[in-house]
Amino acid sequence: MRPTFVKYAPWTLLLIIVVLASKGAYMYPHDPLAQTVGSIAGHEWQYNIWRTLGMADALADGMPGRWLSSYSHHWGYPLFEYTSPFPYTVSSVLLLLGFDAHSALNMVWLLTFAGAAVAMFWAMRPIFGIWSALAAATCYILAPYHLVDIFVRTNLVETSAFLFPPFVIRGLWEAQHDRLKGVLYGSIGIALLPLSHMLSTYLIGLSLIVFCGVYFLLLPLREKLPFAIGALLIATVGLGLSSFFWWPALADISAIKGMDAMTGGFYSYTKHFVYPHQLISSKFEYGASEPGPVDYMSFSLSLERVILAGAAVALAVFALLRGLLHRDTRSEPRTELAAKQQRARLVISAAITAACASFLTLALSEPLWKLLPGIEAAQFPWRFLFPASFYLAICAGAVPVLAGQLSPKLRWLTPLLGGLIVLSILHLQWQAARAGSYGTVEPGEIAQLKSGELGVWTTNQLEFMPVGTEIPYKEARREATVTLYDSFFTPQPARVSLAEIENGRAKILLQPGAAGTLVIYQHWHPAWRASVDGTPLATRPFEQHPFAPIAVDLPEGAQELEVVFGYSASGRWGLWLSFLAFAAVIAWAVSTRRGGLLRNAVVPLGYLCTLLVFYWLTGSPRTASKDDLFASVRTTIAAEDYANPVNMHSEWNAKGNFIIPSSGVAVEFAEVQHNSHISLSLDSNDSFMLWLLNNDELVTSDFLHGRNVGGMFTYTLMFNKNTMDTGFDKLVLVPVAGDGAFSLGHIVAHSEHPVPDDHKRVQLSAGIPTVRAEDYELYKANRTEWDDPSNATMKETGLLVDFGKPVTGDRIDLSLDWNDFYLVGFVRGEEFVGFATARKAAGANLKGLARRNLAIPDNVKELGFDKVRIVPTWGDGYYSLGHIRIAGLRDAPAAPAQPVSEP
Repeated sequence: MRPTFVKYAPWTLLLIIVVLASKGAYMYPHDPLAQTVGSIAGHEWQYNIWRTLGMADALADGMPGRWLSSYSHHWGYPLFEYTSPFPYTVSSVLLLLGFDAHSALNMVWLLTFAGAAVAMFWAMRPIFGIWSALAAATCYILAPYHLVDIFVRTNLVETSAFLFPPFVIRGLWEAQHDRLKGVLYGSIGIALLPLSHMLSTYLIGLSLIVFCGVYFLLLPLREKLPFAIGALLIATVGLGLSSFFWWPALADISAIKGMDAMTGGFYSYTKHFVYPHQLISSKFEYGASEPGPVDYMSFSLSLERVILAGAAVALAVFALLRGLLHRDTRSEPRTELAAKQQRARLVISAAITAACASFLTLALSEPLWKLLPGIEAAQFPWRFLFPASFYLAICAGAVPVLAGQLSPKLRWLTPLLGGLIVLSILHLQWQAARAGSYGTVEPGEIAQLKSGELGVWTTNQLEFMPVGTEIPYKEARREATVTLYDSFFTPQPARVSLAEIENGRAKILLQPGAAGTLVIYQHWHPAWRASVDGTPLATRPFEQHPFAPIAVDLPEGAQELEVVFGYSASGRWGLWLSFLAFAAVIAWAVSTRRGGLLRNAVVPLGYLCTLLVFYWLTGSPRTASKDDLFASVRTTIAAEDYANPVNMHSEWNAKGNFIIPSSGVAVEFAEVQHNSHISLSLDSNDSFMLWLLNNDELVTSDFLHGRNVGGMFTYTLMFNKNTMDTGFDKLVLVPVAGDGAFSLGHIVAHSEHPVPDDHKRVQLSAGIPTVRAEDYELYKANRTEWDDPSNATMKETGLLVDFGKPVTGDRIDLSLDWNDFYLVGFVRGEEFVGFATARKAAGANLKGLARRNLAIPDNVKELGFDKVRIVPTWGDGYYSLGHIRIAGLRDAPAAPAQPVSEP
């Protein structure tokens, strides 16, 4: 029996390699005295922290996080319906267990990095032996594209996907000898790939088809069928286990802007092909992918790995030919000869697959891109560097064992070459395995506020937005969560007793009354399911609103409504398939009485835990809280000293700018300001927390996100009526992220748009105000302001325009406040006969009233109408009608109108 040290020595060596390789991840700058955490400031690092916070909120609400209500300026977003949730679930669980948000995220980064090394070593060890497995793991985690994903793109989902391809290769290898073990290993890899990154699943899936096809062709005839059965079982079980995620995502893709947003403009794959010289370039930069031959990030496979892969292929071909030419050799056992040939087949298959994946990164492969279904969703051809790097690592790691098996006298080559490859890769990639820039990261609670201020979607705003929906803006956040309209589309706030919206769930308690329409201010999606007093009801988008909220048509007497973000009818098939796959695997394992498979994972998991403890001790100090930041401000300046906007576009350190200390600055005004907005210029590559105070009492707060445009950037902050009424005499600025050099150029309060006087607004009674159409028939060019005395202003209850008799026409022409949305309902008698929607007017530099010319529905033309109901469904609270006129006006038929369903 081997001594314990010898038994676990390989894992100890792997631990040392991973610690050395990941020094750029855990030895990031941080300042314990200032209680701030440093983090890798890559392309997407802020999205990672926002997603962690969003998922943690959802889990705290008892929901799976498929819908995040705080996203899209609190209109909700189906982020984890389509974005793989695995890494963010782990980071959010750590957050809920008490870790700081950024520390939890850093732990997941390190877990994915170390986990990829452990997985590769674990997968390659039974195939190639210890030294080749160490070489393969080192080549894998230090592959240039892997480092780009971590330190340049900071793409957590794609980085976490690096964990799972080794499971598939190990599963395919084991399935040839032990089918149950192989299927379990391989299906775990297949199942967790889509939960980590859907696009990587597609890319790795294509590469696995090539790999398995080549390997199948190289196998002897008697081994082909067992391998094919094992591969099909791995794919079927793995995809079945994860179908609860990928099936609904694909089934509901038509409900969002999806492919059109993902593949258009900058994201078109035709703009991002790699040039051949870039595949072997040693350049490592931290910029972005650009159309054309000049890019500012690495697309390298590394020349060293390509050379090693070429050597592995030569050795594998030699081993394969030697076995074919010397079948009767008695110099070595048959089983050892078979193992050598099996390794050779695997290496040749991996090399061909790596070559195919590399080819798909080049412009020469464009005809293939046009043939492969759905491949345009990959957006960037250089994503194929992921499978190419994986298979090249296998080939490079195989060199020591293939060289050592040339002759029994050359076995000493295996540890020598393995050690040399490990040391050379560590040396060559040492400088690249670090972040190009670091930023001070704002505390978790400020990041949460920032996500609400910025709205937060994905890196592509339109990607998962519902079809036909506009993107909400900061001022579009509503205090109300629901609106209940009666059958005449008059809001009935008194009937709403309770309205609670969580991440993927809404509960509304109502006072009994007549039938109506309830609008819930979350974006509609087909996965929303409703029940009224326990009876299922359909949901639909409220089309008379720019952000397509959820609408539910309530029956008479409804008292309790619950809406849950569940699964659409087609998406529920994925749940059933996952259940069946899981049950089948359990039944198979129980029937074969195999209970010891998990013991193999004890040592790898133990070393992962050791790594995490080490990482935690090396750099995760506590972050400062928002209150700590506010209390730390000691510097005060007068606003009038910086009221001249001459420096608004200067360099950050221009003469006249105020250099803000890292603790922040308080700007005092000579008198209380009741302004509608304020402009100030700040260094553009920094982010600031802003507070407004009146007599040292907090009025409101905001987050100013850095723009990275060079020099100073001017922010314009618009205030709501409450802030204007309360006023402020002090503004506090605290830098929370940036390069450490902060400055203020100017700060000026403005009142270009004063709040209208109350007497200019029509004071409405409890009923619906009614005006005569003849009083507003003629359009007057001078009716430009919304509150002109000759206009008919209205509140949320809307307006009724009476024509005095049944009429009909072809189109309706009316002028309404330009930035509001209105429902235009045609009424005959006491019933609606049809509807139209007046959307916000398009165009630049608009203000006041704007004309809308709407088609009258065909059924309304036939039935006629005697009144027009105008209801504002979204806007700024200032609504008015300037004129209304019917084109082709004529008397309506005498036949009574028939009611139509509500919109």
